Amino acid sequence: MVLRSWLLVVALVAVSACGANSPTSPDTDWIELNSISPPSGTVLTAGESITFTATVTCTIVNSDGGTVALLLLDQGNRSLQTVQPHVTLARGDQTVTLSDTITVPVSGSTVTVTMPLFVNGSNSTRALKRVSYTVR
Repeated sequence: MVLRSWLLVVALVAVSACGANSPTSPDTDWIELNSISPPSGTVLTAGESITFTATVTCTIVNSDGGTVALLLLDQGNRSLQTVQPHVTLARGDQTVTLSDTITVPVSGSTVTVTMPLFVNGSNSTRALKRVSYTVR
C-alpha cells in the first residue's frame, strides 16, 4: 500500500512537471529574460549616464504578433525616457536585444527596468520581466 501511494505521488509530480506552463512549450504568451546589463544587483550612482541592455526571448502563441518594449522607470513609476525602444514581433519564438541610455536621476532611490510583452496591439499585459536597481 505504501509503495502504491509513493508511485501515485511520483506519477502526479511527473505529470505536473510536463504542464503547459513550462517554458519549453507554453500555451500562453511568454517572455524570458536571458541577460541584462548592468547585472542585477548593481548599485547605480545618481547623475551618471548608464546604458541598459536586455536580451529577451518572447513567445507569442495567442495572436499573430506583438511588441516588446524596454521601459526605464523611477521609484514613482515615471518614465526616465523620451522614447521607449521596442521591437515588433511575429507569432512564435523570437530573441531580441533592447537598449537605452539614461542619466540616473539625482533625486531617485530606484531605477526599474521593465520589459512588457504586448500582443494584438494591447496596452496591458501579464507577460513581463522586471529588474530594479538601487540608486545611491
